[in-house]
Amino acid sequence: MRLVTAMAVVVGVLFLTSTPAGAQAPAPAPEAVAQAKRQAEQLALDAFALIKDQPAGALPYEKAAKLFVAAYELDRGITHLINAAVALRKGDLPHQAIAIYERVLAEGSGTLSPDFADRVRADLDTIRRTSVQARVLTQGGPVEIELDGRPVGVATATTPLVVWAPVSGRHALVARRAGQRDASRELVDLAPGAAVDVVLVPTAIPTTGRVLVESVPARAELFIDDGVPHGRAPRSIELVPGGHELVARLPGHVDRLERLTVVAGVDQRLTLRLEPLPPPWYRRRKVLIPVLIVTAAVVGVTGALVYRRANQDSMPDGVIIVLP
Repeated sequence: MRLVTAMAVVVGVLFLTSTPAGAQAPAPAPEAVAQAKRQAEQLALDAFALIKDQPAGALPYEKAAKLFVAAYELDRGITHLINAAVALRKGDLPHQAIAIYERVLAEGSGTLSPDFADRVRADLDTIRRTSVQARVLTQGGPVEIELDGRPVGVATATTPLVVWAPVSGRHALVARRAGQRDASRELVDLAPGAAVDVVLVPTAIPTTGRVLVESVPARAELFIDDGVPHGRAPRSIELVPGGHELVARLPGHVDRLERLTVVAGVDQRLTLRLEPLPPPWYRRRKVLIPVLIVTAAVVGVTGALVYRRANQDSMPDGVIIVLP
């Protein structure tokens, strides 16, 4: 709440001091100056309360740094800006700390003593030596760069962005471009003072998914949705997102139907196993064996009858032939 109030005071001061071009800006009213100073002092006290007895860590120190910066915007006291840089350094946010320290040198050049300015530069050098320097390169249009979810600047195809990352742990660099899919890279446990080049190029957002279809046996014909042919397996097929029916067909085999769901930008692999067609009824074992038995019996009886008739014609009268 205090931060919101303080920012309102800033807007009020800017409004009071705005004048037409070429006119001399009047001095702000003493009451407005005093109010801004009180607000700045309270913000600084709140910031110190946040980090009192706190171990090093980004969250409380980052919040405190924002309060210090808000205090500086109110009364332009350079010590608030210095406190913000120190808080960010203790919060293990080197990129943000360097940016604030550089702002101290640029905006406090008329108020900082030479010795104090040298101390600020020495602290800057220490932060750089103990951090990782990542140079972010890209292609195409400008990209907005984030480090661990915090904006750190813009990289272009001609102007890389230097990002200072903490040494320990895992840290994510992300490049964003409107209408495209983010590009990211993870920095893991690099040595202090290390310098790395990171290429981050966002890509077009996919509108289709890809399915690699294989069949066993191979070379099955593939049909998608309403029998539309798509060649023979193995084959990579691009499909719009949603549900689809895929049929694999191969002579001598039972058609295989598979239902699948396609997700944009996701590759899938599908193997379809086709079962051989069953043999015709007259070649099936359960039918063939009885048929063979009956056939053998018929052949045997027929042969016996033929044999009997032949022998009856050639034997003398009175001879009886007994069939087995």
